[in-house]
Amino acid sequence: MPDAVENHPSADRIRAACGIDAQRPSESDVLRARRAYYGALSYVDHQLGQLVEVLRQTGLDKTTAIIFTSDHGEMLGEHGQWYKMSFREGAARIPLLMAFPDGASQQVAQAVCLADVGETLCGLAGAPSAPQVTGRDLMPLLKGETGWTDEVYGEYLGEGTFAPTVMIRRGKWKFLYTPDDPDQLYNLEDDPDEKRNLASLPLYQADVKAFQTEVLQKWNFELLRQKVVLSQQRRALVKRALATGRCTAWDYQPPANAHRAYIRHHKPLEQLEAEARLLPQDVGSL
Repeated sequence: MPDAVENHPSADRIRAACGIDAQRPSESDVLRARRAYYGALSYVDHQLGQLVEVLRQTGLDKTTAIIFTSDHGEMLGEHGQWYKMSFREGAARIPLLMAFPDGASQQVAQAVCLADVGETLCGLAGAPSAPQVTGRDLMPLLKGETGWTDEVYGEYLGEGTFAPTVMIRRGKWKFLYTPDDPDQLYNLEDDPDEKRNLASLPLYQADVKAFQTEVLQKWNFELLRQKVVLSQQRRALVKRALATGRCTAWDYQPPANAHRAYIRHHKPLEQLEAEARLLPQDVGSL
């Protein structure tokens, strides 16, 4: 069965945005959704295995680095939530598997993020870092070097929000901040399922204050809000423009030229056959 619904404004907004409260899922709905989720994982695992087998058969496995990851997880009823749209562990945690030709393997306990993947690829290829990069090359961590800071930052400005939501995950702590919302602080070592929000407890006020100070130094929430509103205004303008006159899909589709797509009678049949089978330089010598 899905977990009990948490009483927090952010959770309420997510459920409202998804229509979850309009018709709460039954136990059979939950089981069916989770079966489908596990089936999707099995399918992806099978497809990845086929790809690895092709690399092995072609000998490319000896020179290929494989990185397997995802863009987000899925809530499957935990905290009464489905889909994503939050920094809950179920939605924010993703797989990150790396395989290298030397076959060495190890599991890393420190938190990393998708921004680190781009930097890692640049490092593997010997390319310079991307401009204004926020990620870190993971190779030193994978080689066992010490001094890696166990922290990641996140921000969410999508559906189900009224203001930017940011996250700091550092060591055992996860801190969530949204202007005008109650703060959220979780000890992921003692409470991996995030069922106890510690932010309002007197014992943790110093930790909350420190996180609040860091958040307000790192993020300009008014500037973020202005950027979001400007983006919404631009997209609304495009929507109105596309709805004016003859409605045209936003994605461009090049016009088809049937004159060149099919066999026509303007060329001798033997020339058409040759053009369909030979390279251009060979056709010119006929």
